[in-house]
Amino acid sequence: MEKTTGKSPCQKVMALVLAVVLAVTMIPAEGLTAKAYAAEPLINMGASQAGTLAKENEVNSYKFVMPASGQLSISGLVTKETSQAGGAYVSLSIYRQDGTELSSWLIGVDSQQRLGKTVFLNKGEYILEIKQRTFSWPLRYSLTLSCKSANESFVEGSGGSNNTFDTANVIRANTTYRGQISADDRCDMYRVNISAKGNKRLIFNLIEKSDTVGLGEVKIYDSNRVEVKSWSYASGINGEVIGLTAGTYYISIGSSYSSGCYSYSFQLADPLPISKASVKLSQTKYTYTGRAIRPGVTVTYGGKRLVAGQDYTVSYGANKSAGAGKVTVTGLGSYAGSIAKTFTIQPAKPSAKNVKAVKAGFKITWRKKSSAEATGFQVQYSTNKSMKAAKTKTVKGTSKTVKGLKKGKSYYVRVRAYKTVGKTKVYSTWSAKTKVTTKKR
Repeated sequence: MEKTTGKSPCQKVMALVLAVVLAVTMIPAEGLTAKAYAAEPLINMGASQAGTLAKENEVNSYKFVMPASGQLSISGLVTKETSQAGGAYVSLSIYRQDGTELSSWLIGVDSQQRLGKTVFLNKGEYILEIKQRTFSWPLRYSLTLSCKSANESFVEGSGGSNNTFDTANVIRANTTYRGQISADDRCDMYRVNISAKGNKRLIFNLIEKSDTVGLGEVKIYDSNRVEVKSWSYASGINGEVIGLTAGTYYISIGSSYSSGCYSYSFQLADPLPISKASVKLSQTKYTYTGRAIRPGVTVTYGGKRLVAGQDYTVSYGANKSAGAGKVTVTGLGSYAGSIAKTFTIQPAKPSAKNVKAVKAGFKITWRKKSSAEATGFQVQYSTNKSMKAAKTKTVKGTSKTVKGLKKGKSYYVRVRAYKTVGKTKVYSTWSAKTKVTTKKR
């Protein structure tokens, strides 16, 4: 019998089927999708697009162009064109041009259902599909698309352009930038150079967000791309403090899942100058006690009361001797620099030890005070109890004799201490007035 090496008809058919399957599966999905979508009608922003779905799994596809990265809003109406009981479902899906699905919604239609869906997308061309999911009931719909720009500082196209360390956008400290995390762009990266060691404040705010922004995150990496600090947020980060040495850093802004989309603004800012804060002392005038005096301090910045030990520290100077005491508030954390306030420490009121009349005059003595409390004294006298037209004598010691007055005339006498600080004198209050009548001889 002759030996044959040919294949049976069944084998030939199977081989042909396998070849067709392999040929089809080897065609890139992108090519098929792009070809399929090439002729789809274009929906212009702000224009209404109407259509029908007559049977289950029927699909209508449209192209649309995002003129800028931002929030796409889809509004419209779906109507069931039959009186049969029961609901239907349609789906709205958005794809990139390569066929990647970015977002999808399932919508129930009882008799009529309004549409109101939003999604964040980058600038570029996309595909919108509307598909009937269940039942063969005819449906009629109208759609309108609109775009609200995110006003990105660095414009990105579909898929994003600053998603890695190597493609990070270069930014500067103390400058506000805007960006967007969209359905087709899960991460934005920025690179910043810090010239000097010190605290920086991360200021981050969500501008527009999806309903499920939830588990977003911001991370800072050093020049070796090692994470330095991270934040998880639900709404925003306002002035979070981080100490950085001089060098290059990366800021990563993203979201951990596809529906967590939002537009944002941020900056890496210097600490706020504490010199612009309002500082109030509990008291601004004290009497010398020989002990250190420390007024209470209240610090507010822009109406916000700051916290001692967290936002600032307080130190005191020249607060034991009579004169001008000093309070210095030094910023911490979000605040830098310092601001000084002064308060007065008066010498204690002296008391006249003895007042006696002499010929055509009087002599007054008082107790000595330490040099920390007083530099000198003043003696004041007048024939008027209200001390109107009084005359004043300055004295370094602890007594003063005044002569040349009218004989047998009554005078009112008092004394006070003073402390000289630089070119300024700080006075005590006057002692009680003492009445003395000068001798006639």
